[in-house]
Amino acid sequence: MVLVFSEHCNDSDEILRELTLASQNRLLVVPVRIEDVLPKGPFQYELATRQWIDVYKDWEIAISKIVEALQAASLSETMQAPQPPGPGLIHSSTPWDLNHWFTRRRRRTAWAVGVGVAVAVATALYFSRRLPPALRFPEAGPETAEYRVTQFVTHVIIGGPPPVPRYWSRVTPDRWVEVYPDGTRETLNVVRRMIMQGCAGTVVENAENAGNYAFILDRGCPNGMPFRISHGGGGWGRAGEMTEVK
Repeated sequence: MVLVFSEHCNDSDEILRELTLASQNRLLVVPVRIEDVLPKGPFQYELATRQWIDVYKDWEIAISKIVEALQAASLSETMQAPQPPGPGLIHSSTPWDLNHWFTRRRRRTAWAVGVGVAVAVATALYFSRRLPPALRFPEAGPETAEYRVTQFVTHVIIGGPPPVPRYWSRVTPDRWVEVYPDGTRETLNVVRRMIMQGCAGTVVENAENAGNYAFILDRGCPNGMPFRISHGGGGWGRAGEMTEVK
């Protein structure tokens, strides 16, 4: 089991349950930190004796360590399994297929490498999509058809009244386009789902201007919270209301 640990893991009951089950079943746990944070509470107890691998310090060295750890675990499992009988010790009650035995060993090694690569890809995605600390709120669940937003309009004041309309459309599940009155278009990529002040929504980041974010509310937000944006990751600011929501 590879545990990709970040600040949000300390608040995750689900991850704690998975870690506890892994310990109870004596499964290998490779803790990988993608942020400079320490485990707290029950995580501190569960991870006290485990060797951390810090991806945020040196990407290439960390990925190599992950693959080596998984390969070592796979080899250890293979060596502990019943071995094929040696010359002159063939027992009719324990038939052995040597090709099958070596195939299993190769598959386990390939599995270790594959998982290591998967962790590398997952971590790369996380780093490309993580938010500055000032913008982080608890994660929200996946969107549902009932509350999914595909279009809306905002009215932003630029240099004074009247407000200028901007038209937002979701072009793919992970991409939005914002269109200005003069026809200028900006692309924004989905970063993550989160809950801000009781309202679930989706965070998007400007593809051309990294560090500029918007928080798009789900339909039916009970608190009627306004549309929010952030420039440079210093905090969320009000940017009018979402209207003509579809």
